[in-house]
Amino acid sequence: MATATEIREQLTRFLAHEQPLNSFVEWLTRNTWNSHRADAEVRELAGSIELELAEYSNGHLTAKELRAKLSALARGHRSAVAHTSPSAKRKEA
Repeated sequence: MATATEIREQLTRFLAHEQPLNSFVEWLTRNTWNSHRADAEVRELAGSIELELAEYSNGHLTAKELRAKLSALARGHRSAVAHTSPSAKRKEA
């Protein structure tokens, strides 16, 4: 099980273009599959990242919006997932 620090390190590598998105997702999946056993910070961080990835996969976020939200999570800001993206709002209308 990864720690919140390790998750943020891997996320930072992705954001720095040191690894592709699919490599980061594979790492995250392998290292957080049992996050229900981890501490609250790990559960929340992994869950927030997975939510943003799902929004991106479903076309509700652009790549730029995804990077912005993941960047906020890498810095430890939880507000990154608190609001709906403008593109998602357009799709709902």
